[in-house]
Amino acid sequence: MNSMVKKDNRGVGTAMALVSILTLVWIIGSIVLMVYSGKTGKIWLLLICLGQFFLIMGIVAMFAVLRSTQKDLWIDLIFIAAGIGCLYYGFMAKFADGFKYSKMVDFIPTLMGIVFLCVGCLILMVEATNRNDLRKSCTYEVIGRCVGRDLRGGGRRLAYSPVYEVEYDGVYYTLNKNVFSRIDIPNENEERKLFVDRADLEKKRNEEGERKIDRYIDEGPDAANFKLTLTIWGLIALAGVGIIIVRMFVG
Repeated sequence: MNSMVKKDNRGVGTAMALVSILTLVWIIGSIVLMVYSGKTGKIWLLLICLGQFFLIMGIVAMFAVLRSTQKDLWIDLIFIAAGIGCLYYGFMAKFADGFKYSKMVDFIPTLMGIVFLCVGCLILMVEATNRNDLRKSCTYEVIGRCVGRDLRGGGRRLAYSPVYEVEYDGVYYTLNKNVFSRIDIPNENEERKLFVDRADLEKKRNEEGERKIDRYIDEGPDAANFKLTLTIWGLIALAGVGIIIVRMFVG
């Protein structure tokens, strides 16, 4: 039995090493081709190299998110859309006639405005919907004690993600959703009023090891992050509107 496990581990290790080598060759090859296309003025090749790079990275990231407990795929989808767009323009630059290609190039600013507007509005709607759904499901009040704070960034950009411990019916749970903020972060051992979905507590009750929950409401940091999201993606949507208006009246 042990020999079979060792063989399986060796097989997995060999496969991972091969994938790592192929990935490294692909990244280096893509960079070399991009530098070459820039030096030689082959814009079509540069667009194709960028397109396939964005597309593959977006797909890999999307599968990684789907395998985790996260649900937000928007950033990955933006990379995939950018990759498809670059590939399309690259192939059209190579194979389409000059008139069609020039029309496509003239349309790029308007297309960017439309993309900014659509992406900004979609993400705002998704964030608002997710926040509303969380408030509907997480209604059970618990007292969480901050037992640690995960860090991201450094200096003035340092942000924290609090880790809470809560007790429910004699069972202890860890609450951590890896959402980083610099506003209203608790100190260690500070207690906070949190809201969770009681069904999540019941579901995790009989699990062995760390009972971890990543769906809960921590009102201070959640409100700050929601306002930041509204500001960023609202500005992106407004930028899209501005680009479209300029193109309509200026040309």
